[in-house]
Amino acid sequence: MLIPESDLKYVKVYEYIPGGIMDLYTIIIHNSVFGSSKNPTHPQGYWQYCGEVSEMLLNSPDEKLIDVNSLPEEVIKVILNTLCIMKENDERSGYNG
Repeated sequence: MLIPESDLKYVKVYEYIPGGIMDLYTIIIHNSVFGSSKNPTHPQGYWQYCGEVSEMLLNSPDEKLIDVNSLPEEVIKVILNTLCIMKENDERSGYNG
């Protein structure tokens, strides 16, 4: 499963290099920031909204930008679902950006 080319411009993913923590990925979708584990849909997994980009201290030296489509399938599924929800909310509110 891959994120469509048309949606890639809205998503950035940073991986925490040392690993071994719950919040392995920092995912930016539009201007919203989420934390994710390798399997966010697992009962012990993690997917959480953390705030907006303007509220975050990003670009940690312990994180590196990675290819979105190199993520585990479960993370990609949650990103696609989040993109879908954001698009539906934009349509309802009349936002066209």
